[in-house]
Amino acid sequence: MKLLLYPVLLFVTACTGQTNQNDNYYFPVKNCFNEKTYCYVNQTDSTEKSYWKLKTIVSNIDTLLQTTILDSKNRISEVMVEKILNGISKISTYTLYNYDQQGIQHKSECKIIDSVVFIEGQKANTEIQWKVIFKGFNSSDTCELTKTRILMINRLNQSTFTDLMKFEVLSTKQGYQYHMTSVYEKDKGLVSYKLSFPGEKVKDYILMNIK
Repeated sequence: MKLLLYPVLLFVTACTGQTNQNDNYYFPVKNCFNEKTYCYVNQTDSTEKSYWKLKTIVSNIDTLLQTTILDSKNRISEVMVEKILNGISKISTYTLYNYDQQGIQHKSECKIIDSVVFIEGQKANTEIQWKVIFKGFNSSDTCELTKTRILMINRLNQSTFTDLMKFEVLSTKQGYQYHMTSVYEKDKGLVSYKLSFPGEKVKDYILMNIK
């Protein structure tokens, strides 16, 4: 389960018909009407790669950003759709994927409890949160995933966030948590992120290319 939960999610936004300067600290939505693929490589193990496919979609009066994340085997691990209204970006849908030993895909649609991913003008050392629940892949247990994000540094061309990710099986109250540090660059989006699990080597992903 742990390998599934790198939500990025963590890191995408969407907009209505207008964008502003702050939106560009995330993925520049206006540039993604033609799908863009961001390739990230783990600097501590170059065989570990993550591909983020970004697509801006117009639906009624909303402009949405769909982010599909694929693993090193080119398999979908998660799909998130967000929309923004009045400077607040919220999760619209979120789906997690898993694969059994035969390579058969299984998916779990999340129920959104808290949905805030981005607030325009967020101040340093303040936090925002989103939370979802979903059915586990190996049992019928209901699982909960919570992400709390704090803006640490906001410079002229970069913003740095720290995230606390908490996973819990609700029936047993068992779970784990890990930390993530994400750096966004103006007009480009996420340029690096580090994943820190207790007792494990830090995974240090760097943006290698955009296609």
